[in-house]
Amino acid sequence: LDAMCNRLESERFTIPELRIGSMVFHDVSGHVDDEAVTYRKTPAGVGYIGAELIQSVKLVIDYGQNVMTLIPGESPSAREQGCYGTEVPFVAGLEIQPTTNVSTDLGDLVFVWDTGAPMSIVRRSTAENQKLMDDGLHVDNQQFKLAGEDFGPQQLRLLDFVEPVEVDGFVGHDFFANYVVCVDFMAQRFLVRSNR
Repeated sequence: LDAMCNRLESERFTIPELRIGSMVFHDVSGHVDDEAVTYRKTPAGVGYIGAELIQSVKLVIDYGQNVMTLIPGESPSAREQGCYGTEVPFVAGLEIQPTTNVSTDLGDLVFVWDTGAPMSIVRRSTAENQKLMDDGLHVDNQQFKLAGEDFGPQQLRLLDFVEPVEVDGFVGHDFFANYVVCVDFMAQRFLVRSNR
């Protein structure tokens, strides 16, 4: 299901060997990235690296330096390779991951993190219920707290998305543009710091 609840069917495949920099992955499963006619995606390349691929590594995403660092397993040099910052735990028990709790001007919400989202998004009904719509398209949050640390202000685009039902919004490109984010699936957490 896409964000608008369109049911999509696409072919699955396995890549015998995938190399990213010096890392080598074997038997990587994937699927054709299909889209509904009524809900087109913003093209960002010819493919996407999914969460399944990075389950066994730490991934440091640094848009400011145009660098992505893959750190093997439990490497003792993870901090030296950029995996440090405010520890933000994943929300336990949700089927969709990675998600975190976020304290905003709209209240305490659950956001899924998505580098493929062109901007950070909040469900329109959440903003309407709080009467905090700014221009009918966006909400300017003064606070955007992750694990008690404020990463605001953060503008959120209003969208009537349907899926995933467990979340209130998406942390998207605009957030990643301002912060270095280390994704650590093994420890079920993010490590976040300013890229300035």
